[in-house]
Amino acid sequence: MKKITYLFLAFIVLSVSSCKKILDKEPLDFYADLTYYYDTPEQLDASLRGVYDMLQSSALYGGLMNYRLGLEADEGYYARESPVSGPHANDFTSGHSDVNSFWRDLYTGIGRANAFIANVDTNEEIDEEYRNRLRGEALFLRGYYYFMLVKTYGGVPLILEPLKDVDNIDIPKSTDKEVYEQILLDMIAAEGLVDGIQDIGHGGRVNKSAVRGILARVCLHMAGYPIRDVSKYQEAKNWASKVINDPIAGHALNPSFSQIFINYAQDKYDPKESIWEVEFMGNGQDAYTETGQVGYLAGPSSTSTVIGECFGGVKATSKLYSIYKPGDLRRDWTIASFVYSGANHDFSTSYTTSTTQTYLNNRHAGKFRREYETLLPKHRTRTPQNFPLLRYSDVLLMFAEADYETVHLGNEGSNGVPSDSARNLLMEVKLRSFNMGGIKVSGGFGINAGGSGYLSPPKITLPNATGTEAEITATVTNGAITALQLVRDPVTGFKMGSGYDLPNYSYVTITPTNGGTGGRVNARFYFPEDAALTAAELSDFRKTIQDERMREFAFETIRKGDLIRWGIFEFEMRQVANTLSTANLAGRYYYNYYANVRAKHRLWPIPARELNLNNALVQNPGW
Repeated sequence: MKKITYLFLAFIVLSVSSCKKILDKEPLDFYADLTYYYDTPEQLDASLRGVYDMLQSSALYGGLMNYRLGLEADEGYYARESPVSGPHANDFTSGHSDVNSFWRDLYTGIGRANAFIANVDTNEEIDEEYRNRLRGEALFLRGYYYFMLVKTYGGVPLILEPLKDVDNIDIPKSTDKEVYEQILLDMIAAEGLVDGIQDIGHGGRVNKSAVRGILARVCLHMAGYPIRDVSKYQEAKNWASKVINDPIAGHALNPSFSQIFINYAQDKYDPKESIWEVEFMGNGQDAYTETGQVGYLAGPSSTSTVIGECFGGVKATSKLYSIYKPGDLRRDWTIASFVYSGANHDFSTSYTTSTTQTYLNNRHAGKFRREYETLLPKHRTRTPQNFPLLRYSDVLLMFAEADYETVHLGNEGSNGVPSDSARNLLMEVKLRSFNMGGIKVSGGFGINAGGSGYLSPPKITLPNATGTEAEITATVTNGAITALQLVRDPVTGFKMGSGYDLPNYSYVTITPTNGGTGGRVNARFYFPEDAALTAAELSDFRKTIQDERMREFAFETIRKGDLIRWGIFEFEMRQVANTLSTANLAGRYYYNYYANVRAKHRLWPIPARELNLNNALVQNPGW
């Protein structure tokens, strides 16, 4: 299914990290001698793949960002006691290998982009429209790599051309604002050059919707802390609007939240919902494999070769679990309600039923699951699953936030009523995953005629109902129905059904199957008022958006950046630490991940190696 593969190419020798010393100082005209790598359309395309390739690196989305990097926020934690130090634990120094490899691989991607941009016009006989399209993709990728850098390290050296002189690599940091301004220049230029997503047919390649959506994200970061250029809220709204109102792209939410991630596992594209994603392919069985570790590093732990092995490297916090309202189907997909027992789902473990803090902080992240992979045989540690970088729901919520902040920015507490547009877009995202017309899990049944004489549990049905059938079991005591339970389900948590066209308070009939007399029980269903925003949520719509983003994008490497730009990173991390302490969990290894957080952790330190090699660099405050 993959339309583009990112292979390590011979031209990797062109890649230059911003501050890498090269001991061999010959030749100084290195790039000029290699322009023949850009002489044909095929060479241009192959060279561009090398720019994309860094998204798949083990320090980025191909490895560490699946379980240790980018997830160090209040949604979850690295689920191992070792290593005890690192960014995942908010306990590290500038010499940590993860700090260095993240910087290194991003600048390698920038070096490749610079080389491509400098040489894309080497052969002007190649169709100009084709060259411009590829130029746009490279410009955008360079901007995206700088976006990842500036969010992580603050101001960094801006390098926009291939480094030709190895004696001139002492390059000072630009300010964070200057880096953001360059990101805007690159991405805005790219927006006019790249193809639309429907022309490409998938989200695995940079497309016009991806550029516009990421520009909205960049502008929101500029509007927030530390830049705090609030004029960018309007720009973010404008860019998000271009995605929403593009009739050719035709973006829409996938009606099933879980299906989005099943599609990633099965190599299926959904360009209406999944606007941009990191491509992975293969299972290590042929020469064209480009696998990642999505689903292996973070997911429900598994040792089954049928399910697909999973390291289970991320667990959710009780805060994430508790932020979902009853009836929100995202919760039990995002947070696994089971463990694997061999090739089966096991619902018998205590944490799947307990709601104590001990067990709520011990559930695996469940968004990326190997059981849905269709490529066989499954590799033990590598997967073909793609990773989402931008989904349509993000664009809707970014528009809602930007629209709200352009009006209510000055109000820091109870901050006013949102516009109809902002409220409706947020509700569109929320209702996509709300189990409208399904049986309520808690307090769903009330027995008013349990029958008698049952020799075995009877058949239970919903009369005159439309929708997806729920699955209900009965407990029989002394021949009578004494309790009803919904059957457990690995996707929705319980088989509640959905879409029942029944009153909010209806009944379930009991039909004898082996002796006994029929009975009847009352049942309650989820209805629109259960999903509606409360008065408190409307009056503090800023927090409502923040909570909705947590529900929607948990474990997609977005949350920490959101907390920092909102100016609440330390506060929310301390709240998790306080909850754990109150629950007598301060002795658990993951408590320190939250208790360690200080203001300096909004940024990582400049890697010690780069400070040693680049005499013009200075360290970030606090490090």
